[in-house]
Amino acid sequence: MLKLENITLDIPVYNLAIPKTLNRYVIDHILKTKKKEKNFKRILDNITLELNPGESLGIIGKNGSGKTSLLRILAGVYKTYSGKLTLPPKVASFLDLNACVNNELSGIENILLITKFLEKDKKILEKKQIEDIIEFSGLKDSIFNLTKTYSSGMRGRLMFASSTYFSKDLILIDENIFVGDKSFHKQAVEKINKMKKEGCSIILASHSEELLKKYCEKGLYLKKGIQENYGEIDKVIKGYNQDE
Repeated sequence: MLKLENITLDIPVYNLAIPKTLNRYVIDHILKTKKKEKNFKRILDNITLELNPGESLGIIGKNGSGKTSLLRILAGVYKTYSGKLTLPPKVASFLDLNACVNNELSGIENILLITKFLEKDKKILEKKQIEDIIEFSGLKDSIFNLTKTYSSGMRGRLMFASSTYFSKDLILIDENIFVGDKSFHKQAVEKINKMKKEGCSIILASHSEELLKKYCEKGLYLKKGIQENYGEIDKVIKGYNQDE
């Protein structure tokens, strides 16, 4: 089960202190004594929710509302937050499909690297497992090429195929996974639906009401980092539209 209790995120913001006179500015510039003022900006404020195995949650809100920041906390990118977070054991993050791809390695080397990073308790992949991942990615003809020669779509395919091969408890998705060629979109959706039926929870952040209604039962409406609404997806989207 995924559980968030009063999750709050403040990030430091540094502003250079503005000198009062031109002489002070010149002296500070020469002596390099300009001071930085450190302030904090609240990005998320007391977010509380629960997600049972197999349930899906859609997060909606304007740009800057905190959608991606919340996903980054769940993915372990942001560590310095307050509140209590309970995560299931196996989490896969698709905030950036290219994030774990090393462009100086070949496609097949990246498969080994990504699966080992995500599945630390498993031994090295067997030949059949590698072949399955390559087949799903559709990159058989270029799997021994350096990934720096891949297009962004090819790197995305490699990352997705490698990181969803083994079962997961929770998948974090930014809507960028649903852009690109239609065949990859279809494969990704079929794979996600299969994992969902097996008990994997899904969290999708998107501006698309159509996507959220199609894939999610629950919804979370964020407004300037505040949890405005949480519950059934249709009611959450309705409240979001009424607030526009």
